[in-house]
Amino acid sequence: MAVAILHKLLPGTLLAVTTSVTGGAFLPVAAQTQTNFGFTGDYASENWTFFNNNADGSVDLSESPAAIQLTGGNQAEGLGCGSPGLSLADANKCTPGVTAFFIEVPEDSKISFDWQYETADLGGPGFDSFGYVIDEIPPDGQPFIEVIDVGGPLVQAGTTVIDIAAKRIFALQIATDDNQFGRATVRISDFKVTTTLPEPPEPPEPPEPEPPEPPEPPEPVSVPEPGSAIALGLFSLGFWKIRRR
Repeated sequence: MAVAILHKLLPGTLLAVTTSVTGGAFLPVAAQTQTNFGFTGDYASENWTFFNNNADGSVDLSESPAAIQLTGGNQAEGLGCGSPGLSLADANKCTPGVTAFFIEVPEDSKISFDWQYETADLGGPGFDSFGYVIDEIPPDGQPFIEVIDVGGPLVQAGTTVIDIAAKRIFALQIATDDNQFGRATVRISDFKVTTTLPEPPEPPEPPEPEPPEPPEPPEPVSVPEPGSAIALGLFSLGFWKIRRR
């Protein structure tokens, strides 16, 4: 769900600040974050995919990485939609269509961007709305979250902030209701993606030192038994007396 706070600026201009939470809960507060500024890095314009579904819209990347410009469809202009002689192919061109620019978000992130919207359809922005899509597959136009005031003026501007989970598809999108009476154009600038960095792992505790091995005991010394020592002494004494004779 998108919540827009609207502020009047110059006549015919509306400023809307939109905050949305889609595709996951609020990101936890973390000590460290990393911010990608502009259409750079993982979000460089060449990593996005342009997509038309029953529309002849376009994307202008000439200002990238600072900004991009998305233009919606108007393929039924001059076909006389509703006339009885209209072919089936031309009648299909008179039905709703979408123009999108999408990317897969690699990590849980907070995306924010400024937008400047203008439509040439005098019927109002409700016929050529701008917003975004978050899905698990490449977008088919739904679920479409409008960020403009569809009942507001032909020229509007605002800022949108979105929390989005990893591996979801994020698409900027213009939806045309009738594909005629003028195109809508939106310029996206100040695009920022803030990613929460994982907490660094705690260093492992040093291993406890092993106790030193005890020294080897000394080799035992052979000591003759007392009886053997006396006998040996007597034998030596007798041998000495014999020598004296």
